Amino acid sequence: MGGLRSEYIDWLRDKVVEMEFASDDLDEDAPDYAEKRAALVKACADDIADDMICEAGMGEPQYLFEVQSYSSTLPADVYSQVLRALREQAGVDEE
Repeated sequence: MGGLRSEYIDWLRDKVVEMEFASDDLDEDAPDYAEKRAALVKACADDIADDMICEAGMGEPQYLFEVQSYSSTLPADVYSQVLRALREQAGVDEE
């Protein structure tokens, strides 16, 4: 089971690296930089949340504790959006 968790963490990190590479291509001086960066974060978080819900079956309330164990793997802005999506899916109010 630990091997699967390790592979999943590697996948999460790969998704974040993809997002960061895409962010590096943005012009930080452009007036729409923050908007484009936020869109990249949202797309990354949506991909991760969709995978957790659809592929890993973590859309039920009892799995929220498991998601919280990935908080150190994901950047705070991505993690908060993933957690929000999973709470919505599980029908659990935000804390």
